[in-house]
This record gives sequence, structure tokens and C-alpha cells, in this order.
Amino acid sequence: MLSKKALLRLIQKVLYHTILAGEAVFRLFDTFGFPPTLTAELAQERGLSIDLDSFNTLFKQHQERSRQANQEKFAGGLADHSERTMRLHTATHLLHHALRDVLGTHVRQMGSNITPERLRFDFSHPKKLTPEEIQRVEEIVNQQIQRDFQKSLTKQDFAKYT
Repeated sequence: MLSKKALLRLIQKVLYHTILAGEAVFRLFDTFGFPPTLTAELAQERGLSIDLDSFNTLFKQHQERSRQANQEKFAGGLADHSERTMRLHTATHLLHHALRDVLGTHVRQMGSNITPERLRFDFSHPKKLTPEEIQRVEEIVNQQIQRDFQKSLTKQDFAKYT
């Protein structure tokens, strides 16, 4: 947390100016959580004012960057919404279910990252998986995919003839 002493040192550096730059005010806020109203008060005590317009512009830009980052973060770990990525996203659900079947219900998804090229699935488990456990998980996932593929083919074939 920024101390009053540190703020006063910053103000001392700009004493030859009469206006404390919005960038400095924003840095104090963004880096140390120092409220711009308090910065304005302390600056005013020393005969300075703050560039509130610049601060507000920087603050709005900061909010927009945060909003965009949150949208990406909450997109479920997906890099995009291509068909390939969506299929891999579905695979995370199959993988999670298979891991819980093989390793136990204590397994929790701890994160994922999915791009069209690969799937990363982070999960909780106290030890390294054995080759047999990995093989069993793969079998379960592949069985589910095959079962869904056959249902899909049956529906498509039926649609052709109706």
C-alpha cells in the first residue's frame, strides 16, 4: 500500500508544475489503490491540482481492458468457437467424467485451455496416473465418442430415407 510519505515524495518531484498529470494520478490508483480524490486533496494542500480528465480517460481504458480480459477468461478456456475447438471442449467433459470413473469422485477440474490444435485439461489428483489408468481413461473417452458417432450416423442415415 502506498504511504502518505511516498505520495508526498511524488508530489515533491512535480512541484515545479501546477498540475499533477493524470498519468501519475492513475498510476497511484492502479498500482497502489490510492483514491484520486485523496490524491487531489493532498495535491491541493500543496497548491497543485490534478488532471482529472486524463485520469478518467486512462481509467476508462483500464476498465475496457479488464472487461475484455474477463470476457476471454470466462469463455470457458476456449481460444475460439470453431467446430474443432467446440469438439475439443466437449472432449473435456468426457475426459472429466472418465477421470472421475477411473480415479474417484475426488477428481475436480482445475482449469482448461482449448485451441483448435490441442486440449489442455488440469485436474486434481494426489499422484501421477499409472499407464493402466491412462489407458482406461482413454478407452472410456473413445467409447463415448464412438457411441455418439454411431448415434449421429444413424440419425443422418434415417434423415436421408425419410
